[in-house]
Amino acid sequence: MKPVRYFLPIIIFIFAISCASSPKNCKEGDCKNGIGTSAHDNGTYNGSFKNSIREGMGEYNFTNGDRYRGNYSNNMRNGQGEYYWKNGDSYKGNWVDGKRNGFGIYTWSDGTRYEGEWKDNNRHGKGKLILNDGTTFDGTWENDLFIRK
Repeated sequence: MKPVRYFLPIIIFIFAISCASSPKNCKEGDCKNGIGTSAHDNGTYNGSFKNSIREGMGEYNFTNGDRYRGNYSNNMRNGQGEYYWKNGDSYKGNWVDGKRNGFGIYTWSDGTRYEGEWKDNNRHGKGKLILNDGTTFDGTWENDLFIRK
């Protein structure tokens, strides 16, 4: 009995990994190593795949109306990309592991715009917030808060 109890978790782990990497959601094209379209619970991805994961350029259209177009690495938004929210907000800039990191421009639907550095989805570093009435906050940001000019 000991060997079965010892190997069962390993077998389950290997099965889970193999299922996660299989292109079972592929609707069109080559979702293993090429260009294809895959369907998911929260939307549809159309773009490049490598080893059955999103890798390279692609576009993800979410069922809630949001849309991302840009680079993927290891199945996550990485590199340059553009995200458009259903409410009219948008972000164009750099992504690291699915979060806004580095330089980017976030524009709210009312015309307010932030141009500057990001860290883990927060305004962080040098940046400029330009309100829709023209008021400007130009300086240093930390954890999404304006600190100083």
